[in-house]
Amino acid sequence: MRLYTPRPLEVGASLNQITARVGTNDRTEDISPQLTARWVWQPTSRFGVAVSGAYSQRETEEQGYNTYRWRRLTGGNTDLSALDPVLAQRIAEGEIAFARGNRLSVWGAEQSRFGVVTTLQWQVNPSVQAVVDLMHGQFDSDRQEWHLASRGLGSTWLDGDTRVDGQPVGPTRLLELDVDANGDAVYLVADQATTASETRIQRSRHRMDQLSFGLDWDLSGGGVVRASGGWQTSSYDLPKSDKFYLEALGPVTTDYRADRFYGRNTYGWDVDRVQNWRAHEVDRNRFYRDLEQHTARLDVQQPWHDGLDVHTGLAWQRYANSGRRDRLDDLFVDVFESGALDDDPTLYARRLDRHADQAWTVVDQNATFERYGVEDIPIPVDQVWRLREETLSAYLQAAFRSQPSWGEIRGEAGVRYSRTRTQTRVGLTGQDRNTGESSDWLPSLEVATEFDGGLVIRMAAYRNINRPPVDALAAAVDVEQMPDNSYRISAGNPDLRPFQSDNLDVSLEWYPSGTELVSAAVFFKQIDGFIGTQVQTDLSFAETGLDPALAPALTAQSRVAEFTRSINLEDADLMGLELAWQSELDFLPGLPEPFGFLANLTFAEGEVNYASPDQRARGETAIFGLEGLSDLTWNASVYYETSDWGVRVSANHRSDYVSRGGATGSDEDHRGFNATTYVDLAAFAYLGTDWRWSLDVINLTDEREEQYSDSVRRLYNATTSGVTVYTGLTRQF
Repeated sequence: MRLYTPRPLEVGASLNQITARVGTNDRTEDISPQLTARWVWQPTSRFGVAVSGAYSQRETEEQGYNTYRWRRLTGGNTDLSALDPVLAQRIAEGEIAFARGNRLSVWGAEQSRFGVVTTLQWQVNPSVQAVVDLMHGQFDSDRQEWHLASRGLGSTWLDGDTRVDGQPVGPTRLLELDVDANGDAVYLVADQATTASETRIQRSRHRMDQLSFGLDWDLSGGGVVRASGGWQTSSYDLPKSDKFYLEALGPVTTDYRADRFYGRNTYGWDVDRVQNWRAHEVDRNRFYRDLEQHTARLDVQQPWHDGLDVHTGLAWQRYANSGRRDRLDDLFVDVFESGALDDDPTLYARRLDRHADQAWTVVDQNATFERYGVEDIPIPVDQVWRLREETLSAYLQAAFRSQPSWGEIRGEAGVRYSRTRTQTRVGLTGQDRNTGESSDWLPSLEVATEFDGGLVIRMAAYRNINRPPVDALAAAVDVEQMPDNSYRISAGNPDLRPFQSDNLDVSLEWYPSGTELVSAAVFFKQIDGFIGTQVQTDLSFAETGLDPALAPALTAQSRVAEFTRSINLEDADLMGLELAWQSELDFLPGLPEPFGFLANLTFAEGEVNYASPDQRARGETAIFGLEGLSDLTWNASVYYETSDWGVRVSANHRSDYVSRGGATGSDEDHRGFNATTYVDLAAFAYLGTDWRWSLDVINLTDEREEQYSDSVRRLYNATTSGVTVYTGLTRQF
């Protein structure tokens, strides 16, 4: 909460500077300005003001190919007569998984950022100092998305009961099919397949304001009293998030055989010809969230005797999160399909040619909304939530130091007590109710032993807690009605408890010189109540255990096809090894002396059972890695740096990892990301005493991010974002 910005009495006017940079990306080819400035004013030796500000503007673009996961389907009304009878029978028995979506996508955004921080520092007297920090930040994004996707049965290329002017068309004919050893349809040719073109506009507005203060009082005898506190508010508003869909029928070929993580669609009709399309539906969403946080803290540090200090303190925090979502789906779908509303998009369609693989017809959304009067249609409130959390904590800690003849031993030992109460609102008109209270004792011990010659051994044993994400705690639900009148529900879980970990870290560090470091560390964590995602399928609304006020449109008997929420899982262990090396490469012949190298490498291992209660009842397990944990990560940089100029090339790698553990219906047993390696370049040069030039090239290789679905590693999403370059000058005065 408390900001640690430059202190004007400590840095003086030497901090004054202004930096102007300009950048671009090979996808957007825009001009992205950045401007930062810092100014310090010190009218007296006891009072100073520091002001820092930053502004930037840029365009971004990602593009790629993705699915909505893969699903085993029986084909519906699809005409399978052209297929081998064995393949047709396998489809009829639900043995073949088809990609859903098969989607070409472009995401573009125009973003602007602005922030300013003001620091006031006052030396009241030689023993008392006061600091006040004020901060304002804002981030605005105008985002557009365009997608070209399959829209048949389950969003596949199979028959989807498409209607034009009230009459069914089709059926879709499946002409060719190739199935791999996993039972996945990796190649197909279809006729009369349903294709959708989606145009989405989304505007988001972020605001944050913060006021914090600190008071330091040096006591006689070497003690210190520190008081701090503050207030912070932030808001995230999504005043516009609207989708407009076009739909069409025609022949298509989709092929995953050459690249399992990037499908290739070949359309047997002109997707760039507006006359082939018709309007289908509109989806609208609005989202508003407000956060408020208050904190206060008091710390006292008092020397006990030589080599021993005692620290004690109290802390209080109150946190509030409230929000609302408005939602209106499937607007106009009935009147477009029946022919009661003109579905000819000629007057508002346009051509999109930003995707590397295909150009297609999209819409000018502002023109469509004006034509159909969309803005005049109210959007009903879908969900409201409010969450309040209050934490009171106290700690006692001893800091010790000893200096034997061979080096130094220093460390800290202590314990913290923390109590948290949570209150949440249930439903659109529900009342606040207490939903959780937890208390924790958190002991810790840290010891560092330093030997003459630059060798340091460190050990730490401690317990900590990790509080659930706000979205996971809030008593709010997202209800989606499916074509078969069942429901898909995702919900918060006010009964989530923080997960606790007991940790042991041991490291060995060696500093042979001022520029060299070699280190190795091992760590172990025992985690109690790790938070993961649970998905249950085919149950009644009553069996979800949700408060009826959360979904008033449903009855106790309403069928829920898929119910998703966060839960506390069973215990899990995490262990790993970290290695690091930093050195100038003067030991290699032929290299100039300023060449240097630094690298770190981490091996980690941790798994947990994500099985749902239904799976556990059947004796099944779903053991995968901890969400967000890569088994291997490394960073490496090679640099040449002098006092006048320098250049550095860096690479960072992480192996594959789980992003969502647990099954999502029958589509997948978990979800994750494949391995990535990013390469960046940075350079600088001083132009005289007051000017500095800099260059940053980000993502030199235009790395592709690949998100997989299920243990068989089917494609979920694959995107690239291009190479970004920034250069500029800094003037210090």
